[in-house]
Amino acid sequence: MLCWPKLDDSANNIVAYVVSNGPVTMYRVARDLNLHFSHAYRKAKKLEDSGLLTSIGGPRASLYDATVRGLLYAYVAKLASREIILKKLREVLGLHLFSLEEVESFIKFFLTVANKEAPVGSLATMVSYILDKCGSDYTRCMANLGERDRVLASRVMAYGIIKLIHNFFGDSLVVATRAITPL
Repeated sequence: MLCWPKLDDSANNIVAYVVSNGPVTMYRVARDLNLHFSHAYRKAKKLEDSGLLTSIGGPRASLYDATVRGLLYAYVAKLASREIILKKLREVLGLHLFSLEEVESFIKFFLTVANKEAPVGSLATMVSYILDKCGSDYTRCMANLGERDRVLASRVMAYGIIKLIHNFFGDSLVVATRAITPL
């Protein structure tokens, strides 16, 4: 299981707000959540340090958004709408061709395999981690999922493996069509 930071209510509210409305300035978050601005900025810095949020821009004019780790935390903690979280995960993981149900099945699969050191970021990283953890016993890793989730997660995994291979080899992969004879 991934290791999540212990957050108080105001930090959870900030994560929920950013997941639901991001990218957004911390000024807007503080105003809409009725938090003191310095408190909101301090919490945002801690959330950024823990990998749940990311900021773009200067210290006061930064736009904050949830990272993949932050979206997974919001999913597990049920901090925001399931649909919003899954749509954002679909976007950041590049899974535009997949339904929200397929994305959710993949996320469930990843979360059942992931331990506290699991890397969270790109689809290729997450798929690589799953393959490394499961090895040749891939079906055992999927045993905790229902039949529907196994099928849907497998579709995303297959796409992820193709992306992983493409990331590794790029467009230069050539498949030989003739046998090589020994000398």
